[in-house]
Amino acid sequence: MKSTIRLFKAVPIDDVGTKEPSEKLLKKTMPYGFIVAPEVVYNYSEPELNNLIALIMKEFGLSGEQMNSSFHKSWQKVKTAKIKQLVMEQLLHYFTTYGFEQLGIYNKESVYIPKERLEIPEIEPEGFHFVIIKGYAKDKLKKKVVELLNSGIALGEDSITDVLDIATYLAFTEKDIETIKNKEVKVALYEYLELFPEHPIEFLRYCIYKSTEQSLIIINKETIQKIKDSNNLAITRLFHKYKERYGFEQLAEIFLRFKPLFLAFRTNTQMRTYTNKLRKLAKIHHKPMQPDYLNEVTALIKSNQLDEGELKRHLAKVNTFRKIRLAYALNYRTKDADSILYRIRNGKGYATEFSFERKERAERILLIVLDSISKNIKKNVEGKSIFIPNFVRYTLPATEKQFTGNLPSGSYVSIPNDMIVGVHWKNVGENRIDLDLSMLNPDTGKIGWDSSYRTKDRSILFSGDQTDATNPDGASELFYIQNQSKNTYLLFVNYYNFDESIEVPFKIIVGKEQIEEKDAHYFMVNPNNIIATAKSKINSRQKILGLITSFPDEVRFYFVETSIGRSITASGSPFSEHSRKYLAEFYKNTISLNQILQDAGAILTDTTSKCDIDLSLEKIEKDTIIKLFY
Repeated sequence: MKSTIRLFKAVPIDDVGTKEPSEKLLKKTMPYGFIVAPEVVYNYSEPELNNLIALIMKEFGLSGEQMNSSFHKSWQKVKTAKIKQLVMEQLLHYFTTYGFEQLGIYNKESVYIPKERLEIPEIEPEGFHFVIIKGYAKDKLKKKVVELLNSGIALGEDSITDVLDIATYLAFTEKDIETIKNKEVKVALYEYLELFPEHPIEFLRYCIYKSTEQSLIIINKETIQKIKDSNNLAITRLFHKYKERYGFEQLAEIFLRFKPLFLAFRTNTQMRTYTNKLRKLAKIHHKPMQPDYLNEVTALIKSNQLDEGELKRHLAKVNTFRKIRLAYALNYRTKDADSILYRIRNGKGYATEFSFERKERAERILLIVLDSISKNIKKNVEGKSIFIPNFVRYTLPATEKQFTGNLPSGSYVSIPNDMIVGVHWKNVGENRIDLDLSMLNPDTGKIGWDSSYRTKDRSILFSGDQTDATNPDGASELFYIQNQSKNTYLLFVNYYNFDESIEVPFKIIVGKEQIEEKDAHYFMVNPNNIIATAKSKINSRQKILGLITSFPDEVRFYFVETSIGRSITASGSPFSEHSRKYLAEFYKNTISLNQILQDAGAILTDTTSKCDIDLSLEKIEKDTIIKLFY
C-alpha cells in the first residue's frame, strides 16, 4: 500500500465502482492538501480509509499548521526586530532543548518558542491544487511496474524497494522476471522466487546481493569487506548448483574482470576450492570487458578524433536515458565552466579545475545526440497536447536516483515576485530531531541556523532555528527571498544531532509570498501560495537540497539533491570551491524537457481541459515523465 502511494499516488482496488467522498472524509484530507478519489472510497471501508489517510499523510500531507511550525511566526518580525532580541530568543530555545538535556530535565512541553500571533489563511478549495490519490486495478499496477522496470532508467534505492514490494504483492512469476531489464530489481526477484540466473554477471550480482544485501557490482573496500564478514555458506551452495547445472566456464569468462569480488568470497574451504578452479579456467576462457564507446566521446572530441557516423551507429544501440547522460556531459562542455565534479558509482566524488577548448565541436555533437533523443520519443508525443505549468521547467531525466520526489534533478520552479523555500520534519519516534537550514553564497556568505537571520538589505530572511519537532505539527525552517540583482545560492540541510541509525524524512516546501510594509501578516506561509512540495530524507550529516537563483524580476528554485561531504560549506577549500562552482554551473544549464518535447512534435498547451498528457506538479507520478522516453 505504502509503495503504490509513493510510486503512483494510488492504492490497489478490486472493483471499478465509484463513491463520492463524504464531507467528513474531505474535512480530514483537504486541510493536508490531498483528496481520495471516488474509486478508492468505493473499495475501502471507513476504518481502512482512516489507515490509508495515515499513510498518505506521511507521503503527501502537509497542513498550514505544519508549514507554519517555524520558530518565528511573522516575516515582519524577522525583518524589523533588533538582532539582539532575535539572538536572545534563540538562545533561550537552545537552553530548553540541548541545555535541559544536559541537565537531565528536558521536557517537550517546556521547550521555549516565542509567543507570537498566528493567523493562518484557510485553504481556498476553488484554486487549490490538491493531490488526488487514485485507485488502480492489479493489471494496471502490473503494467506500470513492468514498464518502469523496462524503461532503461536507473532506479533509486527507495523506488527499487517499492517496486519489489509491489511485485511481491502482484505475485510475479519466473516468466515475468525473464522480461525485466532492470538488473537491481531482477536480482532481488531471483531471491524472492528462490531462483538463480545462468548469465555469469547476473549470477555474481545475485551472490553479492545474498551476501551483502546490495545489488550493485562495485569493486571497493566497503563491498569486499561486507562479503568477507559473511560466512557465505549460502553462496557456497549457489556456486555448487551453478557448477552442476552450467559448469564454471561461463563464470571463468568474468573472473579476472571481477577478481577482487570473487576472492572476497573465499571465507570457507569449499569457496577457496571453487575460486582456485575459476582462476585456472580464466586463463583459457577470459573475455575482457568491451569498452563503452559513448564514455569516450568527450575525449574523442578533445583529441579531434570523433567520427560522427560511428557515433550515430552507437547511439542507435542504446536506450534514451544513456543518450541523455551523454547529452549532459556534452552540454556542460559547451559552457564557460572552470570546475567539474566527478561522481563515482560508490557515491563518492572529487572536484577539480576544468577546461574544455573545443566548445563548438561539442555543441555540434550535442545537437546530434539531442536529435537522436527527439526521434526516440516522437512516437510517444508527436501531435499530443501536453500541459506544463508556466512556472515549471522540467529537465531531461538521466537517472531516477537523482530525482527529488517525482522531479528530475535540475527541474526548477519560477516565481515573478518573492519566494519562500524551506523544510518541514517531525521527530522520529522518541528521538528529538534537529535539522538546520542554511544558504551559501561566496559573496554574501552563509545565512541561516549558525549565522545571520537576514542579509544587510533584508532581501533574505531566515525564520529561525528549530531544534525540536514534536507531534502533531513538527517543525519547519524557512527562507524568504526577495527579487534582487542576479545572485545564486546553494541551499543546505544539516542533520545536527546526527544518528546514523535514524533516517529522517522531511518535505521541501516552495511558495510565493509578498511582504508589504503596510500589511501585517501573522503567518510565515500561506498554504494557498504553495506551488511545489517534495518528500525527501536525510541519512548523512549534510546534503544540498537545491539551488536558488534570484533576478530583478524572478526567483528560481532548482531541485538538486546531492551529498558530497561536509567540507563544501567551508570557505577556502579547493574542493568546496570547485564543488560549488560545478553545481551552480551544471544545474543552471540543464537541458529542457519542454524544448525536447516540442522538437519531437508535441504541442505544449496552457490549459489542462483538453490536454493528452498533464504534467502538473500535483498530478505527476514516479513514471509520468519517465514513460515519455521509452
